[in-house]
Amino acid sequence: MSPVKKTISNRFAVIFGIIVILFMATVVKLVSIRYVEGEELRNKVDALNPNKKSNIKISANRGGIYAANGELLSTTFEYRNIFIDFGAECIRHTKERDSLFNLHLPQLAKWLSHTFGDKTAKEYEKSITAAYRSGNKARNYKLCPQRISYRQYEELLGLPFFTTKIKIQGKDKEKKTIFRRAMTDTKEYERFYIFGEFAKQTIGNNIIKGEKERRYGIEKEWNDSLTGKTGLGESVLIGDMRIERCYKGKETIDGYDIHTTLDIGTQNIADEALRKKLSELGAATGCLLLMHSRTGELRAIVNLQQDSNGKYSEQINMAFGDILPNENIPQPGSTFKVPVMMALLESGKIDLNTEVDVEDGIINLAGTEIKDDKDHQFPDRKSHFAKPEEIIVTSLNTGISKLLWNAYGKTPEQRKEFYDLLYKMNLDTKIDFRTSIYNISEGSRHSISPSTNAVDFVKMSYGYGKVRIPPINMLMFYNAIANDGKMIKPFFVKSLNRDGKEIHRFEAEVINPKICSPKTLGQIQTMLEKVVDDEHGTAYRRAKSDVVKIAGKTGTAQIHNKDMQITGYQASFVGYFPIDGEMYSCIVVMRGKSLLYGSASASVVKEVAEKMFLNNTRFGIDQMSIDGNEMKVPSKSGNYAELKNAARKLGIEISGNTDAEWVKTNAEDNQVKVAGIAQVNVNSVKDMGLKDAVYLLEKAGYTVRLNTDNCIGTVQEIKQNGKYVELTLK
Repeated sequence: MSPVKKTISNRFAVIFGIIVILFMATVVKLVSIRYVEGEELRNKVDALNPNKKSNIKISANRGGIYAANGELLSTTFEYRNIFIDFGAECIRHTKERDSLFNLHLPQLAKWLSHTFGDKTAKEYEKSITAAYRSGNKARNYKLCPQRISYRQYEELLGLPFFTTKIKIQGKDKEKKTIFRRAMTDTKEYERFYIFGEFAKQTIGNNIIKGEKERRYGIEKEWNDSLTGKTGLGESVLIGDMRIERCYKGKETIDGYDIHTTLDIGTQNIADEALRKKLSELGAATGCLLLMHSRTGELRAIVNLQQDSNGKYSEQINMAFGDILPNENIPQPGSTFKVPVMMALLESGKIDLNTEVDVEDGIINLAGTEIKDDKDHQFPDRKSHFAKPEEIIVTSLNTGISKLLWNAYGKTPEQRKEFYDLLYKMNLDTKIDFRTSIYNISEGSRHSISPSTNAVDFVKMSYGYGKVRIPPINMLMFYNAIANDGKMIKPFFVKSLNRDGKEIHRFEAEVINPKICSPKTLGQIQTMLEKVVDDEHGTAYRRAKSDVVKIAGKTGTAQIHNKDMQITGYQASFVGYFPIDGEMYSCIVVMRGKSLLYGSASASVVKEVAEKMFLNNTRFGIDQMSIDGNEMKVPSKSGNYAELKNAARKLGIEISGNTDAEWVKTNAEDNQVKVAGIAQVNVNSVKDMGLKDAVYLLEKAGYTVRLNTDNCIGTVQEIKQNGKYVELTLK
C-alpha cells in the first residue's frame, strides 16, 4: 500500500471510530434519560406545569351512522362550558392588567350579547367587571351562560381579550395571554340527528336525559362499536393552550362508523305516504318496512305514533314488535292465511281443486262460530263451495278454517303435525333487534304457539288464536315468496368503517333456501297477484296500479288489552313489486280504535311503489307535463357548481351569470334563473336543502335545530335567537 493510500485509510478509520463512539454515547444517553434520569426530568417538566392533570381518561371520537349512499344520519357535536378563574395569579390586579381588561372587555361583552341575546353588552360588562374585581370570590366564574359549539369556542378565543399578550412577572421576558391562561372549559358531547325524525327508532338514542328516556336502536345495540376505546393520558398547559395527550400504549381508538342499508329517498317516500294515511284515518300507530328482496337489505323503516297534539312521530318500534302499554301483541289476521295455505298445499292433502262449503258466510266449527267479512255473508244462501284460490283472493275465514280442519283438525296428533309444517317454513325465526321501549319479553314477541286445543287451532288458520308474529317476520316470509322461495333474514347494518376504510362487511343470512316446492310457490304467487288484480280481490280497489304490478295479501285483526277486551283494530298489507328489474317487498301495518281494513294499508304500498317506480324512471324535460300542460321545473337554492351539474344532466337551461359560490334560484317555464349570494347570512338559507343550510349556518358559527317532520324539502321557516337558529323544512 502506498503512503498516500495508507494515510487516507487511517483517516477514514479515525473518522469511523469517532462516529461509532458518538453513536454509542447517544444510545447510552437515551437509555439514561429513559430509565435513569427520566423520573427527575418528568418532575421538572411537571414543576413547570403546575396545572397538569395526570392519569385522566380521554374519550375516543364516537363513530357516525350513515345512509346507504354515504350521507350522514347521526354524528357527535362537541360543546364547551367556559369559566374564568379571576383569582388566578396570572391576572392579579396590576395597572397594566387592568388597562388590558378595560380595553378589550367591551368587544367581549358585545360578542356575548350577540351570541346569546339574553343581556345587553353593557349588562355583560357590568357582571364581568364585578367578577374581576372580586378576585378569589370568582374563581369559577361562568363566562358564557350556555354551552357553546366548537366553532363559537374558536371565535371566542380569537377575541383580543384572549389573544393580547403581556408579561406575567417582571423577570419573565416572555409575554403571555393572561386571560386565556385563566380560562378553563369543560366539554359536553351531544348526538345530532341530521334528518331529525328520519328513521329515529332505527337509528336510536344512547343518551338518557330523564327517567322516561330509554336507549334504543343502532345507537344502543352497536354502542361498543360506535364508542371505540377510551385512552389514558394527561392534560397539560403548553404555552397558552391546554391540550390532552395520551400516554404511549394507552392511546384512544376511535369508534367505527356504521353504514346502513337505509335509502334516504325511499325512506322519505315511505314516511310521507304512511303519515298521510294515518292522519286521514286518525289511526294511533303505524309502521312500514321495505326490503330489497334479493339482498335482504331494509331500505326504509318507518314507525309512527300519534301524540296528544295529533302529530305523528317515531316513538315505538312497532315494526319489530313494540306495542303500547297495556296492549297485548296483536295477532296478524288474514295475512297468516297464506302460510297456512302454503303448508296445506305442500302437504299434498289439498290441491287447487279441493272444495269446502262455506255456507252463507257463517259456520260453526270445533264449537266456535266463524264469520267472513260482511261483504261475503249471504243470509239467503244455503251453501257455497269455495276453492283455495277464491279463499285467498277474497279472504274467506270460513274457507281456510274448513280446509285446515278437514286436513289436520280431527286429532291432537294431526294438529301437532301441521304445526311442524309451519315451523319448517321458519316464519317465527327471531330477528335480533332488541329495541323495545316497553321491555316486551322475547317469548311473547315471536310465537306460533303449538296449541292442540281445537278452538285455538281453528282460529290460527286466519291469524287469530295463539299466533304472535311481528311485522318484520311477516315481511321476511312474504319476501321469500318474492325471492323464488329463498328466505333471508332482513338486515340494515351494512358495514363497519374506520377512517374511510371498510373494516367489516355484513351480508344477508339465508334462513331457509327453499320454504316450499316450486309448484306450491307458483300457486301461491298466482293467488297473491289476483288479490290485487282480480276485481273480487280484497286489495283490488286500493292496490291495483297502472304503473307497477303489485302482489300481496290484506289482513285485519282485533287488538285486545291485558283483560282481553277489544280496544281497537289492526289493518295490514304485505306484498311485493318490481322496480327497475329488482323486486322489493313491503309491509304496512296500522292500528287504531276505529275499524280499519287491510285495503287501507294496501293503498300506502301502492303509493310507495308508484313513487319508487317514477323516481327510477328517466324523463326528459320535454316529457314533464300535467294534464297536457308544461310543468314548471322544480329548483332549490344552494351550491352553484352542484346546480349546474344537475341542470346539465337533466338538460335544463340556466340563465344568469355569477361568480358566487352560492346562489338563489327561480324556476320559470323550462329554465332556472340564478342570482349570486354576495354575503351569506341566516336568511340566505331560505329555499335551500337541509345539507347546504346546515353547512352554511354551522360554518358561520350558528347552532342549528330542526323543527320538522319532512327532512327532504327546502328551508321555508327560520327562527333566530342569537347564535341559535331553528329551521322548518317543507
